[in-house]
Amino acid sequence: MELIPEKDRFKLTRRLSPLFLLLLLFLLLVLGRMFYLQLELGQEFERLSAVNRIRHESIPASRGKIVDRAGRVLAADQPVFQLVREPGKEGPDMVGVQRLADLLEVDANKLSGRLADPERRFILRDLSDQQKIRFEEKSAQFPGLKINVFPRRVYDYGEVVGPVVGYTGEIGRQELVRRRGEGLAQGDIVGKRGVESSYDRYLRGEDGLRWIETTATGEYIRTLDSPSPIAPQAGNDLQLNLDLELQKEVKATFDSDSEGAVVVMEIPSGRVRSLFVQPAYDPNKFVRGNREEIRQLFLEEDDPLVNRAVHSRYPPASSFKIIPYMAALENNFDPATIFGCPGYYELGREEFGCWREEGHGRLNLHRALVHSCNVYFYNLAKELQIDKIAEIGDDLNYSGRAGIDIPGERPAQLSTPTLLSERYGLPWTDGELLNTVIGQGYTLISPIKQAQILGRLVTGRHIVPRLVGEVENEETDFPSAENRERLLTTMGEVTSSGTGYWARHTEDYQPIDTEVAGKTGTVQKVRLDDDVDTPSADAWFVSVAPASSPEYVVIVFLSEAGSAGQTAAPQARDVYLKMEKLGYFTEEN
Repeated sequence: MELIPEKDRFKLTRRLSPLFLLLLLFLLLVLGRMFYLQLELGQEFERLSAVNRIRHESIPASRGKIVDRAGRVLAADQPVFQLVREPGKEGPDMVGVQRLADLLEVDANKLSGRLADPERRFILRDLSDQQKIRFEEKSAQFPGLKINVFPRRVYDYGEVVGPVVGYTGEIGRQELVRRRGEGLAQGDIVGKRGVESSYDRYLRGEDGLRWIETTATGEYIRTLDSPSPIAPQAGNDLQLNLDLELQKEVKATFDSDSEGAVVVMEIPSGRVRSLFVQPAYDPNKFVRGNREEIRQLFLEEDDPLVNRAVHSRYPPASSFKIIPYMAALENNFDPATIFGCPGYYELGREEFGCWREEGHGRLNLHRALVHSCNVYFYNLAKELQIDKIAEIGDDLNYSGRAGIDIPGERPAQLSTPTLLSERYGLPWTDGELLNTVIGQGYTLISPIKQAQILGRLVTGRHIVPRLVGEVENEETDFPSAENRERLLTTMGEVTSSGTGYWARHTEDYQPIDTEVAGKTGTVQKVRLDDDVDTPSADAWFVSVAPASSPEYVVIVFLSEAGSAGQTAAPQARDVYLKMEKLGYFTEEN
């Protein structure tokens, strides 16, 4: 018995045929697509799969060493553990951040802030061995983070060379924008101060790359040999002109509570052999990154972060008198001209005193500089007027920078009618002329600029102080050879019988071997508050040696030390004795 009549079966077949055709067509399309995906796109999917499980990571380059003139290491890298974020990973959530902070015993807010910055790769630097072990035991709880070995800067001589060498730190956002195009990224280490900053590009190496295989969750499997890793290129070593042994000896001439600076510069090359300031800072504190240590540096009243040899300016006081002295000689003023000094100079109803109240009597130009007579230079200023003094200042570029290769040098300034009018909105007066000629008032200068100017006056060459290499100096026709000789003779007498006597003699009145020529300067201060005592005077001693044929400039500046002849001059003597000890005035050196 037929279930479906033949006639009806024929009708059903006719109805189902299009469905079979559609199904067959669909199957053919699916098979065709599978064939296409398998054969045509298989290689592409294989490539994408590899990309998903292969990561690249940078291999940090070592920064070049900084060494002194003899190759003694002042700054170098050493390997340390650092917590880093893996590329493309977000890191733990807030609960995980707190757990990680507790584990590593670090500030949770600091950790959270760093993890919140998607561009920051370096999360924590300089982990201890214990922190490393604790993290590795719990690392599975903190996906996206791992510990790598990175170089960290170490400064073995701390405060002795800190203000010269500077320190390194993470690049800031503003600096990153300013230095776009240098291939830098957030978290990179760059020089922040000193030669670390000025020679950053030279010292900084180029990171390498390696490729690693990971699981789908980003866990490390192995380092791949192909593609071949790109080796990091270490930075260049930097040799300074600085003499570490002399730097340490200069430090020994300072009392623990003294503030000031010493510059020792070779002439005419301009090579800086010592640049010591006190107080100073230990650059290792910045590298360690301890917030409290760094905060204290910024809060200290004596400003250890200020490089007093380069960043600070002070009135030159009587050390400035060599400028009007040279202005007189260059303008054919007769050096035999006599002026009397009764201990004061009258300007209208006002008296301008000499430092020696009883006066110096009758003096010529030579004796006036030897004994630093204010009254003689008041009279000389009346003869020269400010224009001739300013002309010499222009020849010396007195109101410019010395050009030392440390960032942040402040330009000196010479008090002139233009300066007072444009910068301070003040009129020029005869009283200001008298203040200017003895280095008081609005004239300001740094120790490094003093070194440059004195080097120019005794060599006739435009010298640029340098901590690295040297700049070819130009020979000039100022001052004349005859006037340079006169200046050296007079400054030599300053130390043999004048205000700088103790720069050339020991406490038992015996002359040292080195012939020193120099000039004192005592910066008188005024009391601005009736409730505060008048501050002690700042003290300068600017000098060269040997006097007969100068090879070195030595500048000493002491803050609130009192009379320069009793403080800065004997400290300069001690510096020269240290130089003798190290063989600085021998033919071998």
